[in-house]
Amino acid sequence: AVVPVTTTQQTTTSVQSTTSGSSTTAATSTASAPTSTSTNTEPVDTTPPSAPSNLSVIQHPNTAGLIGSIDFIWTGSVDSQSPSGSYSIYLDNKEFWFLGSKTLDGRQESFTTAEGGATNLPYGSTHTFYITASDGARTFLGPTSGYVYVRNVSLPSNSVTVTITALSSGETATTSRRTTFQQVANILKSLQSLLNQIEEFLNQ
Repeated sequence: AVVPVTTTQQTTTSVQSTTSGSSTTAATSTASAPTSTSTNTEPVDTTPPSAPSNLSVIQHPNTAGLIGSIDFIWTGSVDSQSPSGSYSIYLDNKEFWFLGSKTLDGRQESFTTAEGGATNLPYGSTHTFYITASDGARTFLGPTSGYVYVRNVSLPSNSVTVTITALSSGETATTSRRTTFQQVANILKSLQSLLNQIEEFLNQ
């Protein structure tokens, strides 16, 4: 919601008594200047971005008995009022990765953790991931405090539960990563095909 902020200022002037020679004349008046109202024209954004969606999580095992890295792919959030924002990736309901300087316009997003970036999750353990978006909106606190930056946080994306698996027999971390990249490419192709169908429908 966009909320305009209004501030009001009033001025009062007083004239006191005057003395001349031996006689004193007292005259007192109070005049109020016209009340001026100024409205802050910059809108205040209190609406969070839309929730991220279509989250998929792909793991890359390594040979040390721990997960190597993780690919996250999702459809980005939209915020027309404050499009500059960020994403937070959650691991078991705790924020473990923050991605700043993002544009919240619904574009496809992806992120890959570094080796061991998912806190070295051991084989056989099960974990849940989800993502939220936040904007960089400003809130007006009044003529004295002015603006402060706040974050309107979206609802979470779909959650994805992953059981950390070891490498298959005869598989190496390199071949596993190559297979995963192919999976990612197939997902992106499917999304592009869907976007093309939507565009064709809109152009009819």
